[in-house]
Amino acid sequence: MRGMLTQADLAELLQVSEWTIWSMRRRGELPPVIPLGSGRGIRWRAELIDAWLIDRERPAHEFDPVLCEQSQTAISSRKKSITKPATEVKKKRRGPRTKKERVEARK
Repeated sequence: MRGMLTQADLAELLQVSEWTIWSMRRRGELPPVIPLGSGRGIRWRAELIDAWLIDRERPAHEFDPVLCEQSQTAISSRKKSITKPATEVKKKRRGPRTKKERVEARK
């Protein structure tokens, strides 16, 4: 039993930054904290964190369709093709056409 975990301990355990822990806590993604004193003294019970991690485990073959949909949306919003390599995707240029583009358009 580890007892109580600080934000730094939890960040190290999850292999993320302390900023990520703060952000996850603010969004309500982490188990409740135990406030100690006033201000910055917060701790998590190690048993709660262990149970939370076990609860989030999934088999490797299982996927989250919501995350996949979000990934597809993010990719499409960046106007990148998921079927063509990035080198094949031609970026549209803004502004008037160049002389070279005008000549190529006449061909």
